[in-house]
Order: sequence, then C-alpha cells, then structure tokens
Amino acid sequence: MKAFFRKRLNAIFPDSEDGLKLLRSMNNGDTCEVHFDNQEERSLSMNALSHVWYNDAAKYLKELPIDIKSECKLLYGVPILRAEDDQFREFYDGAIKKALSYEQKLAAMRFIPVTSIMNKNQMYRYLTDMQTAYSKNHQLVLKSQGEYERWLAKNTG
Repeated sequence: MKAFFRKRLNAIFPDSEDGLKLLRSMNNGDTCEVHFDNQEERSLSMNALSHVWYNDAAKYLKELPIDIKSECKLLYGVPILRAEDDQFREFYDGAIKKALSYEQKLAAMRFIPVTSIMNKNQMYRYLTDMQTAYSKNHQLVLKSQGEYERWLAKNTG
C-alpha cells in the first residue's frame, strides 16, 4: 500500500526529488494534506448522498452501513478506478485482486481509499451504478438529491 501512495506522491511532484524531500522531512506520525489539481472537487452533497444511501440500503437489507459501503466500493468503485487510474489498477491487481478472497476484499475496503480518490465524474458514475444495482437487485429506490439529481437531469434527460 505504501508503494501506491508513494507513486501518487511522485505524480504530484514531477521532480521526484521534491517528493522525496517532503517524505524525508516528515517524522513518523506526521500527516500532510495533498490536493490533486487535475481533479474537479466533489461537493459535500455527493459525499453526503452516498452515506445517506449506505444507511438507507443498510436499513432495508438489515445490514451495517459500513458493510454496504465496503460492498459498494468493491463492486462499483474499484472497477471505475481500475479502468481509469493506472496506479490504482497496478496496486489493486498486485496486492488485492488475486491475493484475497471476496470476503477479505470486502474487509480491505474499510481501509483502502476508493471513493475519496474519485473525481466528480467518477463519483457520479459510482452513484449511478449503485442506484441502478440496488433498484434492479433489491427493488430499493435510492432517491436522487441535490447536485447528483441536477447532474442526472442534465446528462440523462
């Protein structure tokens, strides 16, 4: 996992010496905030909506929200990132895909960033995939709201 984040850091600093300098200056336990300039920022509305949906699905299916979130990250988020992010695909395929059982992958999703590294367009697709699957597989209608609802009207109308 360290290699995945190190590669992400190298992508931020084209001159890898700057990235290494930052890493070396940090003490164990230090944190830093990283912003990806090439990504459109997602709104709180989309993040909040995904959590509303995790809770709605958990109540309907009588499961825990964290289990719903983990399953959604694995089933809908991972395929989006594997298709579009070479570094994520390399990490996931090398460390997770063939090495872990389905149950172990679900457990790993609690610790692996998926939706938090998505850009706006990827998050829209994630929400759409989730909404479609829950409607089809569980007859559960996850209500579109806010920014996501406006995006749907614009892109599917």
